[in-house]
Amino acid sequence: MQASWMGNAKVLRELLKANADVHLKDKDGDTALILSVIFLRHVESVRELLAANADANARNNEGKTALMSASFSGDQEAVRELLKANANVNISDSNGHTALMNSARGGYVEVLRLLLAANADVNASNKDGKTALMYAAAEGDVDAVSELLKANADIHASSNQGNTALTVSAKHGRTEVLEFLVAANADVNAKNLNGTTALMYAAANGFPNAVRHLLKANADVNISDKDGDTALMACSFEGTLEVLQLLLAAKADVSARNIKGATALMYAAGNGHANLTNELLKANADVNIADNDGDTALIGASAFGHLEVVQLLLAANVQVDARNENDTTALMYASAFGHANVVRELLKANANVSILDNKGDSALTMSSREARLEVVRLLVAAKAEVNGRNKEGKTALMQAAFNGSADVVRELLKAGATVNVADNDGNTALIIAAYSGHLEVVQLLLAANAEVNARDNEGKTALDYATEKKHDDIRQAILNFKFGS
Repeated sequence: MQASWMGNAKVLRELLKANADVHLKDKDGDTALILSVIFLRHVESVRELLAANADANARNNEGKTALMSASFSGDQEAVRELLKANANVNISDSNGHTALMNSARGGYVEVLRLLLAANADVNASNKDGKTALMYAAAEGDVDAVSELLKANADIHASSNQGNTALTVSAKHGRTEVLEFLVAANADVNAKNLNGTTALMYAAANGFPNAVRHLLKANADVNISDKDGDTALMACSFEGTLEVLQLLLAAKADVSARNIKGATALMYAAGNGHANLTNELLKANADVNIADNDGDTALIGASAFGHLEVVQLLLAANVQVDARNENDTTALMYASAFGHANVVRELLKANANVSILDNKGDSALTMSSREARLEVVRLLVAAKAEVNGRNKEGKTALMQAAFNGSADVVRELLKAGATVNVADNDGNTALIIAAYSGHLEVVQLLLAANAEVNARDNEGKTALDYATEKKHDDIRQAILNFKFGS
């Protein structure tokens, strides 16, 4: 076998004279014939082995034959010799791949022609339902596609996922193949199992030339997939301006909504595509539409910190204080995620700092909980209620005490935060800080005359929690404050 894959025809000839068994297989099930075509193109070895009656149709453990391997590597001479020896052109491996599919996958047109001339089944499909035509389309091989269609390949055949050769070519941006298939009357509006069309794939993956050709072929610009997404939405999510302009020129519906109520504008805004957002606004996209969760384009852009998009939306007279189903506003999201520049813009647009969500939290309590110091300063400067309490009775100071943000605590105390108010469980900021182990915060609160003897609803004090949690430094700080150091 080694002589076969090393391509040493002379040694192989001597071995065959000595009656070497040409049918033996290695641990992978490969015969000398299979090995001779897998590694290198040694047509002399192939001839010698076939002359010694090697089985041209022997299969290895993966079901592969010598013909399949030669086809996959584009070895024309080996393919010719194997076909002369009556190799079965339509055998498939364990994944359902035939020699014809292999030649299409590798882009070997001459091999493909040889196999077609040998009556290869042009419409055979593998376990995924894919045909040679689909593979040729994915590779962008126009010559192979042409040969397969001449041999009556089914242009409308679809894989197990419902993809046709056309949708595959669009997905991979194979414009020349796509044009060829369109000219051959491929269904431009065929949908796969997800309802995705060729136009949607081309739009999502940013292939303007493919989009242009599909639109010329009357692809439906407003057809939607099973989630209700259109080509315009797909493009807006991914962010290709030229594609979006082509779709808008083809009368794509800017107001279309998917099953979640989202629009193209929401996708563009949420993903920070300022140029697409601007284009959609020029096309009169409704800036105030909300999705099924109540989120608007502004809420999405603010949550992800897309400043330029936020500025565009504000200039388009968006409702700055729109609330989603949780009563959360754009300002709250920007505050919680620490997008200070966005917060600044929203405040300039008179965003209401006093709005509470369905848990009673304000932008200030959210930013304090997440230790967003710069945002806290902006909100305090905008006259946010420093002592507002949520439905659990927690204030911004308590939130900052819990996460150990000494800078935020310092800022809130400067702004007049009440230090001794308790939440619904009787916890004060000092108790919370002591429980959580934040020494610097405890020191700041003690310096602000926090009540060291305050007890929660379980009757425990800050000192009790410091002792219980073994926060010895905090315990000592409280004792020093209480009794003097």
